Amino acid sequence: MSTPDSGLGPISFTLDFTDTFATLDPQAPVNGVEVDVEVNVTVNWNIDRAALTAEGVTFEPIVWTKSGPGPHDVFADELGQPGREKVGTIEWSLTNKVEKWTQKDGSRFRLVITVTPILMLTEKTIDVCAPKIEIRQTRPTPCYGSWQSIPSSLFDHP
Repeated sequence: MSTPDSGLGPISFTLDFTDTFATLDPQAPVNGVEVDVEVNVTVNWNIDRAALTAEGVTFEPIVWTKSGPGPHDVFADELGQPGREKVGTIEWSLTNKVEKWTQKDGSRFRLVITVTPILMLTEKTIDVCAPKIEIRQTRPTPCYGSWQSIPSSLFDHP
C-alpha cells in the first residue's frame, strides 16, 4: 500500500500484476488459472532525497493470491478423447531490476531510481529438456530524487 509522499526521505509504493493461463486442467476454471501478485517497494532516500541510504531499494516478500505461483499442471486438449493427458507444468515468478541514473537539466541534476518488476512464466513440457520462459509483464516505475545544483567547478570557464 502506498504512503502519502511528504517530499522528504524514503518513498514506498506497491506494484501489482494479474495474469491468466489456460491450463486445460479439468479441475481448474474454464478460463484457466489466474494469479495476482503484489510487491511492496521502498526506495530509501536520505532525508533530502539527494542520495540513497545504505539500504538502497528494499522489497517486502512477494504476495501471491488466487491460484498462487504454481507449479500448475497443463493438459493437452485432444478433441474427441474422453480424458485429458498431462503434458507439463507452468510456474510464475517475479524478479526485480533496479537501475540508477542521473537526470540533468541545465545547471542542476537529480538521481533517478527505476524499479522494474518482471513477471515471468516458465512452461515445462514432459520429455522436453529446456523449459520455455516468457516475460508476461513489466512495470518500470521511476522514483525521482531532489534537484541539486551542479557545482560551478564542473562548468567550463573561459
